Amino acid sequence: MPEQKHEAIKDRLELIASWLHEKKAKDIVAFDLKGVTSFTEGMVIATANSARQTKALCDWILIQGKERGEAALGVEGKDGGQWILVDFNDVVVHIFQKDVRELYNIEGLFTGVTRIDLGFREKKDDSK
Repeated sequence: MPEQKHEAIKDRLELIASWLHEKKAKDIVAFDLKGVTSFTEGMVIATANSARQTKALCDWILIQGKERGEAALGVEGKDGGQWILVDFNDVVVHIFQKDVRELYNIEGLFTGVTRIDLGFREKKDDSK
């Protein structure tokens, strides 16, 4: 049974990451946090090019979740668009602008945690 739960969260992380990928989010990573944190089972982190794109990505994943009967529990930071957090209960999604993502380095909190291979590759954006 625990293996089924792991596969379910992996599928969920991949699905949410694919929604972000569809709308051109960058540097998307996903972590399986089952047994690591008490507040969620998985996390997806993505980068947007502007406040407008962070808001559009947020709106898109909210629509996709709602269409599948999995409405978000809450959204934080949408007004500013620098860092938006979307809480789907079992998965927390962080959408950052590049400089804010680098500043807070959320990934650094989860070194040694299982990182999910999302199956899609993107070109690294080295522009500043």
